[in-house]
Formats: sequence, C-alpha cells, structure tokens
Amino acid sequence: MGKELILALKPTLVGFANILEVDWTLLAGQIMVESSGNPQAKGGMGEIGLAQLFLTTAQDRIPKLTKDQLYKPEVNVIAQGMYLVWLQYYLRNCCECDDYNFVLAAYNHGIGNVKRLLQAKGTFNDLPFNVQGYVDKVYKFAEQFQGEGDT
Repeated sequence: MGKELILALKPTLVGFANILEVDWTLLAGQIMVESSGNPQAKGGMGEIGLAQLFLTTAQDRIPKLTKDQLYKPEVNVIAQGMYLVWLQYYLRNCCECDDYNFVLAAYNHGIGNVKRLLQAKGTFNDLPFNVQGYVDKVYKFAEQFQGEGDT
C-alpha cells in the first residue's frame, strides 16, 4: 500500500516540492522514512500519519485541524508540505541557510536545535549521527521514486 498511495498523492507532493524547489521524490522519501507509507502510523511520542506530524505542529499551519483529519493521507501530506515550507522560510530568514538538508534535519531534530547549530556556524557533519542518518535515508528512499508515475 505505501508506495502506491504515495504515487497517488504525487500531484500534491509535486506542488509543495515546486514551492520548496526540490524534487518531489524527497517528500515521498521522507514519508517512507517516517511511516513506511502507512497512513495509520502512530509514533511513540504522538506523531500521526504518513508524515508523522504532531497534531499541534500541523495545527500551527492548519488551525482547527483534528486528529482524525490528520490521519487522512491527503491532509497529512498537505500539512507536511506546509511545515516544510515554513521550516525552509524560517531557516532562510534566521540563518541565511538554503541547504535543504537542514530543512530535513529540522523536521527530524527540531527547528531550535538546527537554528542553534547554524547560528554557531556548525555544519551538517556537526548534527548528531542519527539526524544525519535520517537525512541520508530520505535521499535513499527518494531514489526509489525516481521516474515513478511519470507519464
């Protein structure tokens, strides 16, 4: 179900990828890392759905969003895209950072942690190994979607 569902959501992923100026496969890869493409996935700390978002994080972008709505694949990927766009905007403005690797790192490790690192002139290699591994996994899973769903 995972890969097929993600391919069905490709138009939404492409839309946000265009805003982020990245390939849509990175958003697809991130979903695979987060939930293996399972829209009913529940994280150990309360993360929800395909992109494993906290309800409060999603509600910062979509006020009045309910937990049940966040389990809907279309809603979850819209919330994912909106959050990624916000992270990218924030890092560009606070830290003059255009490196999408740090956007992914912030999604996984927290915006505050990544902001402190960048303000201290840290590099990607200064991130914890598990965060570097998360970003690497997103790119590896993204490769599986190259050329998929193209017409």
